[in-house]
Amino acid sequence: MPRIEGIALYQIVGEHDDIVAPDARSGILPPRVRDRVLVLMAEDGAQGVTTVPGTDSPATEADLGWLIDKEPRSLFAWENERVAGIADPYSKVLGACPTVDVALLDLCAKEAQRPLWSLLGAKCRQDIPVYDSSAHFEDLVEPGAGVAAVAARARAAVDRGFRAVKVHVGRGYRWMPWPESTDRDVEACKAVRAAVGDSVDLILDASGGYAGYVEDAADLLAEVGDCRIAFAADVVDRSEIDALRRALGSRAIRVPLAAAPAASWIDVHNASADEVWPDIVETYPGRIGILGWLRLARQAASRGCRMTCKAAGSFVALQLGLHLSAVTPHCIICEYPDVSYPATLRCEAMVADGSVHIPEAPGLGIHSIDPRSP
Repeated sequence: MPRIEGIALYQIVGEHDDIVAPDARSGILPPRVRDRVLVLMAEDGAQGVTTVPGTDSPATEADLGWLIDKEPRSLFAWENERVAGIADPYSKVLGACPTVDVALLDLCAKEAQRPLWSLLGAKCRQDIPVYDSSAHFEDLVEPGAGVAAVAARARAAVDRGFRAVKVHVGRGYRWMPWPESTDRDVEACKAVRAAVGDSVDLILDASGGYAGYVEDAADLLAEVGDCRIAFAADVVDRSEIDALRRALGSRAIRVPLAAAPAASWIDVHNASADEVWPDIVETYPGRIGILGWLRLARQAASRGCRMTCKAAGSFVALQLGLHLSAVTPHCIICEYPDVSYPATLRCEAMVADGSVHIPEAPGLGIHSIDPRSP
């Protein structure tokens, strides 16, 4: 197999179509967004790609020079042409920068002329539902329009082909007094449901905005019961999930609760047997890498939990999520980035009737990273 002869870290600039309105924790963000992309270049010209979110990523700090002149396939253990783990001599150095396994396995799949998912497991689907998460607190940016501004953004996503949209709540965390904030959250949910119709799934995301207010969170979910919420994400702190379940039970309400994984969940050996898990594990696969995802997926399956993939504005992360969902039956949906990137970052993940086809091109499916791009 061709060896690695170069390593580069690029910052690829994309654009939202407008400023990003606040959510429970973040203020207004500018339209411009940056995806940090690590590229491993093989001696035959092939590129292995991974996203490196955030300046504090281990892949940013780690010295990856040791990868030069290595054959990517030799860094992994294999069983029946599927990756079974990291080869023993490299477990420590690769474990220190988990997202690098994406770029390495991208190269392995391209050399084999196979899609990346085929190195991970048996394919369980032809496509995966995706959701739009572009609607935030537009009512705070356009006070005169009120929640109609939120509903309009959600409706625009449906017009682009989405059949699931995320509605952000939690205005009381930073932006509005209680209980007016909860009233506005309810009003926004109802406005979005009316705008998108009955056939579109609504996902609530509070970004932890009801942390410490379990009863208020339960009241919110009770009041939006007629909106038929598919699941509610990060409504309270992870440690309050059981309390929220009890509060919902006392109101005879059943809403699946989603949360991002605790750090210990990624390591099957360290996860506590009595640790409380949500109904749905929301993941950022671009932060934990392929092998980290596969470990987490096994844990989730053993506990009867479903999974989702978040993309955080990165099409590299989206492509990775598509491949992982292809071999994970209990992954139910992926986030689709609301970002336009230049032609230097090309993939073919197009939304059609609420879903995206699983890639069949060799490797990850990112066609080019042009080092000459700004």
